[in-house]
Amino acid sequence: GDEKKEEEDDDDSSEDWPLVINFLKEALKFIDECMDDSRTLLIHDDDGGSFATAYLVIWLCTRKKVRVADALEHVGKIRREAKVSRGVAKGMKKFQQSLDTMKLKRLEKRLRNSDV
Repeated sequence: GDEKKEEEDDDDSSEDWPLVINFLKEALKFIDECMDDSRTLLIHDDDGGSFATAYLVIWLCTRKKVRVADALEHVGKIRREAKVSRGVAKGMKKFQQSLDTMKLKRLEKRLRNSDV
């Protein structure tokens, strides 16, 4: 993983993740529409809050089944300025854990229902 993608500032960014979640559905729908229409998608944040990067990373995780660390690294290679705040990074870590838990539950259910 590329931990350097976290901003190195002293700002309290603990409220960033709830704000990301607040607009997540709309942001993912917008990215889906851009991808469906083969439109170019410009990722930028006017305030440096790292929200656009977070939305793209979450889109990659949920639509392309990429892990958070790999998605952050991929986005960082395309756009060096792409970063996430500490608050968003913490939220994304919990998000990845939730994805992992859901995946394990689905696998356990499939194993229970299999003939093996």
